[in-house]
Amino acid sequence: MESPSMDLRKIAIVTTSRGDRWPLDSIIRAFYASNEIDLVLLVGGALSIENPKSRELRFFEEWPEIVIHDIGGFAQTLSPFGIAKAIGEMLPTLTETLSMVRPDILIILGDRTEMLAVATAASLCSIPIAHIHGGEKSEGSTDDATRHALTLLSHLHFCSSKGSFQRIAQLGVNPERIYVTGAPSLDRFRESKSTESIENLSKQLNFSLVRPVALMTYHPPTLDLENIHIELEAIIQACSKLGSVIVTLPGIDPKSDQIRARLTEWEQSSNNIKAFESLGTIYGEVLSNVDFMIGNSSSGIVEAGFLGIP
Repeated sequence: MESPSMDLRKIAIVTTSRGDRWPLDSIIRAFYASNEIDLVLLVGGALSIENPKSRELRFFEEWPEIVIHDIGGFAQTLSPFGIAKAIGEMLPTLTETLSMVRPDILIILGDRTEMLAVATAASLCSIPIAHIHGGEKSEGSTDDATRHALTLLSHLHFCSSKGSFQRIAQLGVNPERIYVTGAPSLDRFRESKSTESIENLSKQLNFSLVRPVALMTYHPPTLDLENIHIELEAIIQACSKLGSVIVTLPGIDPKSDQIRARLTEWEQSSNNIKAFESLGTIYGEVLSNVDFMIGNSSSGIVEAGFLGIP
């Protein structure tokens, strides 16, 4: 990447969780390789250095020239009030960062609640926002409300399907500002192929796999938090009959600490499960080689559907 000049367009990309970090990967790579873009990353939420468990920042080390600003926003208490407080505390740092960076456009993805602070600050600072993955539908969570709010605060919209296009337009957005570009997360799966060897994957994970192998992710259903334990126990019971289960732990959401605690307890009492904070760069290979996916992650619809994984 060449040194930034006054002629370059400055683009800031915001990432606050592995849920948007990896779908943004191909975009970050393309912008990094461009001689026409001055790329800046704003990192916060679960990826902030405030989070002692965050491991995602090491995956930016291959791009040492990219300027990275930590905008905070890590919730110390995983309750609705604790998360709301963290988002509020994020605003001063975020506003100072935007004032210093002054990007020509800000890119956000998805429906993370932290992005409400990002979009609000950018909107008040008159910074144009490009939103990826608007217009989608979720059940059992507050994601729809957050996503639609982000859509209305944004200026350009890059959605994954014609159905999403229609839902964005129904919110009153000018159709000329909506583009159907597909899901960027699928870019990294173009080269993810089955190794046809469970032994190879076992070595990468340091976990002896026995088929059938499942990949499991369970996020808190934020509109039905009272039934978390009932749903989780049903999943655990079903998974106990499988050969091996690869678990990715939930992100920073209300009551996700309770899910993490139960999954850790399950891992310690069973030899057919191994839990990971994040699969990072090997997620594509793992998903390509499992027999099916269990849980409520959007990856079970987008990426697993693309690969034909049930």
